[in-house]
Amino acid sequence: MKFDFEKTSIWRRTLAECGPEDPDSAARSRLRNAFLQTRSHVEPLVAQIGKELPQLTVHNISHLDALWEVADVVAGSDYPISPPEAFVLGMAFLLHDAATSTAAYPLGLASLKVTVEWKDFVAQRGWDDAEIQEGTDKFKAALFEVLRLLHPKQAEKLLTQSWKDLDGKERFLLEDVELRNYYGPIIGKIAHSHWWSVEKVESAWGNSHPIALHSGLSVAVNQNWRVDALKVALLLRSSDAAHIDSRRAPNMLAALVHPSGISQVHWHFQNRLGLASLTDRQELYWSAGQPFRAVDADAWWLALDTARMVDREIRASNRVLVNNGRQSFCAQAVAGTQYLQEFL
Repeated sequence: MKFDFEKTSIWRRTLAECGPEDPDSAARSRLRNAFLQTRSHVEPLVAQIGKELPQLTVHNISHLDALWEVADVVAGSDYPISPPEAFVLGMAFLLHDAATSTAAYPLGLASLKVTVEWKDFVAQRGWDDAEIQEGTDKFKAALFEVLRLLHPKQAEKLLTQSWKDLDGKERFLLEDVELRNYYGPIIGKIAHSHWWSVEKVESAWGNSHPIALHSGLSVAVNQNWRVDALKVALLLRSSDAAHIDSRRAPNMLAALVHPSGISQVHWHFQNRLGLASLTDRQELYWSAGQPFRAVDADAWWLALDTARMVDREIRASNRVLVNNGRQSFCAQAVAGTQYLQEFL
């Protein structure tokens, strides 16, 4: 079975099968199979997010897969990226939101209730245990806020955490123990970093050396198989910010979930948007299939605010890349975000 992300330039240039003449076929295959196996384990984990937090726009495997396509647009079809960088990036795609459900915590809900974040949220509102029973609106509010706050930090731990299957056997998201031990720490840190400030990302990896090739991966030209954590982290955050098309808010799911409040406004504007594309000036943009009417004003303003957020992320990422001697992304900005009359 082929997945849509296997059509992307990043995948085809790095982890895809390159034919019988590929001298690095074995190493490429090991990384590819490890990623695909982890994807199959993450899929049921992220499926829990929509069950526990139905008001959120889509955070399931379709979002994680789509990030490959968005990264292609943001970085450009020929942006330099090595097979291990593509592996680390893909793994960070899988993990970055995967802790937004109780299933991602060792003791489930019990793990959350003992955190400072849960206790502070409840105490600040003067609620007692009787008021936040499972299923109540107050419980849902606490769960949403605490998972939102904790998911980046917990994402860093997911590759070292195990779950027991029906036979009591420990199962890891990444079963290849050598790859997990070697690349796991940087994958987790990069996944965590999608909620850091860009300044913190630069401080962490701006002056760091690339991660050398794992000793178990023998390749013909191994100096090209290193991992630049700064580049990967900035591509993760830019791609994640820019994935705001209608796949995040599909019609039928909206009809079933009935999002309300600010969530409804997020669903409303994203539901109208097509895929991210680039103008001739290398500016990112999205087309709206339906015009925004006067009654859609809140959705239009939120669309503008979101586009401006994406613009800030891309500009900041490119600034950090260039200032630290790396190649900037193909996307340089977001079109129409500087002046209201241009955002049409």
